[in-house]
Amino acid sequence: MAGSRHFFYLVLLNALINVINNVPRTLINHRFQDVMTSLVLSVPVGLLMLYFTSRSVMKLRDETLPERLYRLLPHWAALPVLLGFAFVWYMAGAITLLSFVDITLRYISPDMSKYLVMSGFLAVVICSARMKSYSILFALETLTVLMVPFMMYFLGKTVLNPDFSWDAILKTVRSGWGTPTFEALSAATFIFTGYTNMAVFHRAFRGFKLKLAHLWLIAIPGVLTLLTSLLIPIGLLGTRGVEKHVYPWFSTADSVHIEFFLVERLVFVFYLFYITMSLISVIVHWHVAFHIVELLLPFKQKLKSGARSYIVIVSFALPSLAMLMMDQQTLLHLAVMYLQIRFVGEFSLSVAAVWAVRRRWAR
Repeated sequence: MAGSRHFFYLVLLNALINVINNVPRTLINHRFQDVMTSLVLSVPVGLLMLYFTSRSVMKLRDETLPERLYRLLPHWAALPVLLGFAFVWYMAGAITLLSFVDITLRYISPDMSKYLVMSGFLAVVICSARMKSYSILFALETLTVLMVPFMMYFLGKTVLNPDFSWDAILKTVRSGWGTPTFEALSAATFIFTGYTNMAVFHRAFRGFKLKLAHLWLIAIPGVLTLLTSLLIPIGLLGTRGVEKHVYPWFSTADSVHIEFFLVERLVFVFYLFYITMSLISVIVHWHVAFHIVELLLPFKQKLKSGARSYIVIVSFALPSLAMLMMDQQTLLHLAVMYLQIRFVGEFSLSVAAVWAVRRRWAR
């Protein structure tokens, strides 16, 4: 069974993967308006939803939150509500895959077919997402422990770079105290969203109870992650220059060189780290989405387990391949829109979790 540390790995995973899901790009767009206000507000908002949702789902024991909602909600309400949640989890993985295909073609191998790259990613993700919840959690733990040192090395190389501008950071910190906007707040709260996966993964835990004291273990890394996600690209690329880059963190990595190492460009080390964390992130999200879609399949009692799996796999893979036809600007708009839809869905999930635990009757 999973231990309490695996809960923190779920939260940490989402915090680390924000670079791929266009969170820094969205925050940078608000750097002269309300970014600092939104960052400060996102911490209590994210932690409150995390606390109440996690405490509620742990009371469900062997029943997942989607299963409880499917049992409690009227038939006419259960389908659209659960499909909405499945869509949010699916898009979390799909946008990560689409962004990483674009990054791979832009920084690593421009001559490769984007459909070939996506097919390779899909094969890894779909096969792994079918595993048991506790197996995914232990794989997450292993990969995180192995990869975090790479991230710490990258942070050290960028901050200690002689071209790193602390004046640019101070200018951003002084300028971003306007009235918070929904777009910036929804991007900032993404850091804490990893707890939502407990809607299904909680079955792998036994005896874990989130306490208020535990929130400090999430709040401090969360605040540091928010600040580094925003400020490090600004410090190296400048307050004006940073807006010219679609993926500011990869551009930051590409501008740093490594002396006396096997590879000269730091972007290759950064890519290795993020391809690993991106794939495990999509595996976690699609594991939850698979569970919800299989729950809603019509005639599921008459379908064999293999047939259900093939239906779900096709329904996940084909839209991901079709979305490759989008251009980069459309993908960026989709990512920003998704962050806002996710924030609404996350709040709805928190309300649903508290309601489902308190509800005493079932249909």
